[in-house]
Amino acid sequence: MRFVVLGNPEGKRVAFFQRALGVLGQAPAEVLSWIDFLAEPARLAEALAGAVALRIESTGQSFAVLRELIALGAEADLGGAEPLPAEVARGLSEEKGRILCLRQAHEGFRWALDQVRRVVPPSVSIMNGPDAIELMFDKPLCHAACLEAGVPVPPAIRGVQSYADLRAKMAEAGLRRVFVKPAHASSASGVVALATKGEKVAAHTSVELVREGSEVRLYNSRKIRRYGKETDVAAIVDALGPERLHVEAWIPKSKLEGLSCDLRCVVIDGRAKHTVVRTSKTPLTNLHLKNPRGDLPSFQARIGGERWLALQASCEAATAAMGDPLYAGVDVCFTRDLKGHYVLEVNAFGDLLPRVMFEGQDTYGAEISAVLERS
Repeated sequence: MRFVVLGNPEGKRVAFFQRALGVLGQAPAEVLSWIDFLAEPARLAEALAGAVALRIESTGQSFAVLRELIALGAEADLGGAEPLPAEVARGLSEEKGRILCLRQAHEGFRWALDQVRRVVPPSVSIMNGPDAIELMFDKPLCHAACLEAGVPVPPAIRGVQSYADLRAKMAEAGLRRVFVKPAHASSASGVVALATKGEKVAAHTSVELVREGSEVRLYNSRKIRRYGKETDVAAIVDALGPERLHVEAWIPKSKLEGLSCDLRCVVIDGRAKHTVVRTSKTPLTNLHLKNPRGDLPSFQARIGGERWLALQASCEAATAAMGDPLYAGVDVCFTRDLKGHYVLEVNAFGDLLPRVMFEGQDTYGAEISAVLERS
């Protein structure tokens, strides 16, 4: 079979996929770079001539691609976000970790997905189609789709615009602890775990707040910071508010060896497969933040077979609610008392789990095998 990948050729995701193709005796995929596709979408139609399957990979880890997505989103309706003109966007210099134009970049990404829809012929199977990817990159819509499908998700607060708005709606909902998430970000970018008690606040986040005069800039880092001043928390939330927010109740998670823990479960072809336990001393468990992996067999033994099967069923149902993509990475947690579980997120590109095997295959091998079986 002939595969085509739309991705960043220099990235490890493409390298892992190519290696998995080789293990399965398949020819290397042709790779069309995101930057070339954004400049000339018709190149994808040319690359797909004679191909059977297309894999759409993450646009991440490339500032050149991000810059172009921001430029392409300049004319979209950004709600309350201030648009950055396309010519200014294309002239941006990289500031490592800077959180920049999240909503505008997302609109550029939506434009790119529309071009994929336009040029891919019906004869080509798309491993994760544009509709499913777009839904998974919209946290409020993703949450609503899971809720409609009967998947257990944390209670959400809709339409938060600012810090003052957040506090008012938290009081109305009777919530003192919430997760504040940019609607279109990934990898914990801009996520704030906020706990309140009267006028006291405590926020854990990977965001570094930088002030220069009246200007507020936000940067991602691997260091989890704790902010105890309400003025700092308000500055972060107010800066993120125009980018569109998703706010949900902070569920107290189960613990493993004294650490808070949740799981990333990759669902492939409708079946929950590769799973990793993520642990942390802080509320944020993302592995790229240098959090340690927990021991999966120990966690399964503690949970018990019936609860484990129920968790897997929720992961499968959440993935199906996204339009039944070939694969998705589902973040899920058990409650502190282990009596319930919640799906926290569904990730379009959540299959990057190095060294995690299931039935002798890594995630990429299992996905390729699913495509081969379907054909």
